[in-house]
Amino acid sequence: LSAEVRQPTRRRREPSASRAARALTALCHRCAAELAAANFVQVRDQIVNNVPLKDELSVLEGLGAVVAASASYEAVVQGTQMLARPPAEALALLAQAENAEPRAVAHELDRLTAVMRCASPSSQLLNGRPHPVLEVFANLWPVFEAVSIKMKTSHLVIEKLCRCYKHAMRSCRKHFEPMLDRMTGHLIKSLQDGVANAGSPTLQDGSRHSASAPLSSFVYCCSICITEFGDEARMIPKLFEMVSSVSQACFALLQSPAHFAEHPDLVEEYFYLASRFLDYCPGSLLSSPLLGHILQSASTGLRVEHREALRGVLHFCGECTAAAVLALKKSGDPLPPAMSSDEPLQARDAPRSQEDVDLARSAAQSVRRLLVDQDGGRALVDGLLAALSGDLPAQFLEEGRGSLLGCLWKLRLFCPPDVFARWCGASLEVITANFASTEIAGDLLNAVSVDPPRRDAFHDAFVVFARCFQTNKRGRRRRHR
Repeated sequence: LSAEVRQPTRRRREPSASRAARALTALCHRCAAELAAANFVQVRDQIVNNVPLKDELSVLEGLGAVVAASASYEAVVQGTQMLARPPAEALALLAQAENAEPRAVAHELDRLTAVMRCASPSSQLLNGRPHPVLEVFANLWPVFEAVSIKMKTSHLVIEKLCRCYKHAMRSCRKHFEPMLDRMTGHLIKSLQDGVANAGSPTLQDGSRHSASAPLSSFVYCCSICITEFGDEARMIPKLFEMVSSVSQACFALLQSPAHFAEHPDLVEEYFYLASRFLDYCPGSLLSSPLLGHILQSASTGLRVEHREALRGVLHFCGECTAAAVLALKKSGDPLPPAMSSDEPLQARDAPRSQEDVDLARSAAQSVRRLLVDQDGGRALVDGLLAALSGDLPAQFLEEGRGSLLGCLWKLRLFCPPDVFARWCGASLEVITANFASTEIAGDLLNAVSVDPPRRDAFHDAFVVFARCFQTNKRGRRRRHR
């Protein structure tokens, strides 16, 4: 490698330099402990700016693994700081520069991310002491905030910055808790400011401009917070407050199908965030009024024929309906006849205490009030059937969690048959008005009214209905040619 990097102007882009970098990276990962004892981390100074960036990042990750394998905590701290110092200093200078290039900022963030990804020692070595990556991250926090403000209109920089946040959290795991409040506050404030800019009419004709920053990056980072801390009961209130703030900001922007279509990346990441919170903390969201607002927003999103946005919305609807059915099974209350058509409660999902039973019962009752007593399920069925009658890829139709048929099936299990049939009938009256599918719509209503329902008949009725719409739409397109 030394022979290759000493002549950067003539040979830096030759394949041999990349092969040498890959070999060095592999060596770092396979012989990390031995190289750490030899203080091999100093090789970094011979590589920076002498090989293509992708190769440099690869070697930095390998050197991070070497640092993590050091024999003492002090050596890990020293090695992490040694690797992070050059990009940290460069980033600090760029944050203060008047005309800093976004690409230059992005490159330094990439270098910091490469170090943070792998410089993570074992928990035995840490032994309750601060994580070395956290110390570097905390010292750089004012720089990160300055970059996020200075480069808020650069999609490249914001995406790289949030990627750096993500890997810092994943590297530190629970040790990141001292920075969690500052992180969530920063992400929420950045999202709120971005939404305000995206939703304000600034053009001369009064129309709205597109988002000035990739808002979905902030939302995705919030979901990483849930992944790292959602399994701790004491953290749930704090995470729920974060989800509520993110929801409020997103709802302010996503007020119509046109807004959903305009911001599909935000739609996808927001509903994945809500799904992740449901996965980690189902009781908190199922028992909260916030669930009604999310479902109302989801019913609007289901009407947007956009692959990425619809994937996120359907994923949440699938997780929500599955969580409602699971809560009903765990509650210990008598199950409706429809539940005999579904798989029994698995051992891994069984409640472990009376508190779990009480929480499940409370969640099931809250969802029932929302969907059945307050008729909130009708808007969701309207959205699902509207999506079913659109031009959708096949994977959105098939059974399973996160699909149209999977969501409808779980709703049918949870809701009384007469209520579910009434919702479907009201939706079909509107949807089928311009299509010759009255007989097929009647077959669908018969299939959903059977109690207990037959899964195969339920599935087939909706598939035939969807194909009827696809056939009619293809015919109309041919006639208009």
